[in-house]
Amino acid sequence: MQDRVLPLSGIHNFRDYGGYQARGGMLRTGLEDTFYLPNGDKASGNGVLIEALADCARKAGRAIASPAEARAMIARVKLGLVGLADAAGRLPAEISGGMAKRAGIARAMALDPPILFLDEPSAGLDPITSAGLDALIKDLARSLGTTFVVVTHELQSILAIGDRCVMLDKEAKGMIAEGDPRILREQSEHPVVRAFFRRQPLPAPGAAVAGA
Repeated sequence: MQDRVLPLSGIHNFRDYGGYQARGGMLRTGLEDTFYLPNGDKASGNGVLIEALADCARKAGRAIASPAEARAMIARVKLGLVGLADAAGRLPAEISGGMAKRAGIARAMALDPPILFLDEPSAGLDPITSAGLDALIKDLARSLGTTFVVVTHELQSILAIGDRCVMLDKEAKGMIAEGDPRILREQSEHPVVRAFFRRQPLPAPGAAVAGA
């Protein structure tokens, strides 16, 4: 970020890197505008989905002067991208949890951020719906060129959508692994990384590691 390197451990504020942080909103940084979608964030409020997305586009600095018709068109396009074109007139209370997660992503994309942070996007979803959300994220990244940074503990999602994985460990107080998650699963010699990717308990001290 303007000749600065982002930290790999510790607690940091985006103000330290030339920007500010807003919950569930734009992060204006030295890189580019990004959008952070917090854990559990989804479409909410009293208006129908298309109104919520249009309002999000209105609040974006570059879209604030757009006519209402243009904002509505943007909202319809974004809802279509996540497979919710037919749900544009529904209230948030009238859609399923999986649809609400998709609507949350559409709301974020109304701002056209080149980088989108998702915090535990599949939390609370059943395996089939989670797999569909993984496929949607991959498709959006490929078709739109959007970079998705996903915080998740869901092993299947990591392997399904991850091109690059960074693994943090509270005991180490920092990063213990980085790379292609499929390669980490097969080749990492770190006991915590091996246990995570193979869904195994940590071996007792001095015990042989299964599959080593």
